[in-house]
Amino acid sequence: MNDFSLAISVTEVKCMQQENEQLDRRGFLIAFYALAPQTLTPTLPAGWKAEEMIAVVLSTDKPTPVDFYVDGNHIKVSVHAQQPIMIYRKKDAARLG
Repeated sequence: MNDFSLAISVTEVKCMQQENEQLDRRGFLIAFYALAPQTLTPTLPAGWKAEEMIAVVLSTDKPTPVDFYVDGNHIKVSVHAQQPIMIYRKKDAARLG
């Protein structure tokens, strides 16, 4: 049986956090989508380390790394309007190359 959890919060921003057995093998994942450009500040999950993480913006061409930083117990990442961003717990989970 696969364990699966999903958390979604909706204000002006659609946010999703999920983990399951399949994603565990690649690393955890946080996904973002915003209707307007802004800086998002999700809580840094327990056990995540900034030096092991990667953020990528999704596009029709290919995922592209984007800058983010950790400030205390929050991840800060700037998002453009209507461009999904994925933050992976482990860089190799992003499968960029």
